[in-house]
Parts: sequence; structure tokens; C-alpha cells
Amino acid sequence: MNNKGPASAVPSAKESGGEQDAGGQAWAAASFAVLAAAIFAADLWLPSDIAGSVAYVAPILLGWRFSGPRFIVLYGGVATLLTVAELLLSPAAGMAWVALTNRGLALFAIWITVIMLARANGAEKALGQANDELEQRAASHTAELRDARAALARAERLAEMGQLTGTVAHELRNPLAVITTSIAVIESKSKKVNLDLEAALARAHRSIKRCESIITEHLDFARAKGHRPQPAILDDWLSEVLNETRLPERVVLKRDLGTDGAIVHIDPESLRRALINLIDNACQSMIARIGGVDAAADHRLAVTSRIEDGSLVIIVSDNGPGIPAEILARLPEPLFSTRDSGTGLGLPVVQRIMDDHGGSLQIDSRPGQGTQVILRLPHADQS
Repeated sequence: MNNKGPASAVPSAKESGGEQDAGGQAWAAASFAVLAAAIFAADLWLPSDIAGSVAYVAPILLGWRFSGPRFIVLYGGVATLLTVAELLLSPAAGMAWVALTNRGLALFAIWITVIMLARANGAEKALGQANDELEQRAASHTAELRDARAALARAERLAEMGQLTGTVAHELRNPLAVITTSIAVIESKSKKVNLDLEAALARAHRSIKRCESIITEHLDFARAKGHRPQPAILDDWLSEVLNETRLPERVVLKRDLGTDGAIVHIDPESLRRALINLIDNACQSMIARIGGVDAAADHRLAVTSRIEDGSLVIIVSDNGPGIPAEILARLPEPLFSTRDSGTGLGLPVVQRIMDDHGGSLQIDSRPGQGTQVILRLPHADQS
């Protein structure tokens, strides 16, 4: 939607400042014209050896506040022409060299004033520009400091949450192992006495696997396994990961790998985990069912790589239902999930992996238009 029409009705601060400058210059020009005309008329009645034209210094001073250096020089030029005209038109009196000397002194006073005011005016504007730049830099540094403090606070919260999460997940593994062993015993004995417990035991096994998956995700979030980067050709690594990835039925993968053999320093296993996490999220989003009907008739998953602004970019996009803005803003939060069975740790783990690689994670999505996740990695030197 184009909102330029309504916005243009409200003048910006810069436009308002320009209107004020134009108004000040017009006022100064009119005032100079009136004062110059009065000085010229008065000086015509004076003898030529009286330097009445030195009074032109007064209207030139108007340029100090209301005009720029160019106008001040223009005023000086007009005053010079009027001074010469008055020398020729004023009644002769006394000695000619006295008249020339007085008029010369008047011109000297006029141009000294012009030069000083023009330089002062230019210096004042330069100082104003420097002050504006300083304010912009201060605002920029303030924003960077605020972001750094927010990132530090977030890191501290994640560290505390990770410690607690790791402890809980680790403690759950022992009783879960006991439950697994007990179910195996029940399964063995039920077969001997021909008890029909297969369906119930299958549900128990699926639930145990789900619990193990949740515990693994929590432990991955809680502890870093160590970042071990090594050089790799990005497109070759992506092709290997995509070839090994199993996609759900009716999900069509389109790959567009275009980094042309660019080399990147990555931890292959951790970045693989991040990419698989994003692919799984995209697939689950596309095959979500609403009222028993597929949300999309044709599920399209695209993985793209390219070089952009000196970075290597991996893009995972889907044509799923998209994400509302209020939910999109909360996705990086640990333990926040839109799925009933989700742990809310997938994207925080991806974010940490990208931080380890010196890269970034960006999510763009709109309801009804799918989701695009962008991973940016530093371009390694190919020397």
C-alpha cells in the first residue's frame, strides 16, 4: 500500500527549516534594499569627499543572521557599485584625492565586513553540521550500547536457564531408563502368557522415544559441545546434507545452490543440526492440518545458497501458512513453542550455533505467504 499521499501533507523538519531559511533570506534582501536605497539617497546630497557610503556596513550586517555567505558577498557587490556611483554623482567639494581616499576607506570597511561575516556564517553552518553528525553518532552509539546490554542480559538468562534445564534433563534420564527396562520385561512376560498388550506397549515405546528426544534437545541447549570449525565448500556440504535428509510425503524440495565453490569455516555437525532443525520446522508447518484438510495442496520447500554483501547466505523457505507478527517476535525465546509437543528450544539452539559461527539468524514471515529463514555466515579467505 502506498502511503506517500498522506505523509506528504506533513512537512518534515528539514523542509520546515528550508522554508524558514528562505523566509529569512527574503526578509534580509528586502531590508538591505530599503536601507541601501535610503543610504544612497542620503549620500547623493553629501559632498563627494564625505564617505557616507561607509553606512552600507549596517545593512550588510543583516546577512550575519538571515543570509548565507553568497548573499553577503552579493550585498557587498551591490554596496560597491552604489559607492562608485555616488562618487560620480555626488556634488564635488574640496580636493579630488580626499574624495577618492574616503571612498576607498569606505570600500575597505565594506569588504572587510563582507569577508569576516561570510567566514563567520560559513563556520557557524559547518559547526551546526558537525553538531548534527555528533548527535547522530551519539544516538547510534547509544543504540549499540542498549543492544549490547540487552544481548548480555539475554545471555545471562540463557545461561541460568540452560543450567537448570540441563540438570532436570539429566536427572530424568535415570528414571526413564528404568521405565524402558520395566516395559521390556512386561513385553517379554506378556508374550509368554499370550496377553494382548502390543498396542499399549507400542504407545509406551513411542512416548519413551519422545521423552528421549525432548531430553536430548534440552541437553543440547544446556551445554555447548565445543565449536570445531573446519574449511568446507558450502554448496558441496549443503548437497550432502540435503541428500541425506528424509522429507515427508508430498513435500517437494527445490535446491538452488549458487555460491560457486565458496569456502566457509563451519562445524559440520552443529551446522547440520541447525539446518535439519529448520527443515523439520518448515515441513511440520506445511503439513499442518486444519480441520482434517491439508493447509497446502502442494508443499514446496526451497533451500538456496548465494553470496550477498561479502557473506555466504543459506535460505530455507516454505509455502506454509506463515507466522503472525506477534508470534514471530517471540520465536527466539527459549521454551516458547506454537506446537503442543514442541519444546521451544529448536530456534534458540540454532541461534547459538550461528553465534558460534560468527553468523546471524533472520526469520521473515507473513500469514498466508510462507516463511523464510536466512542464515548468514562469514566468507572464508580462499587463499
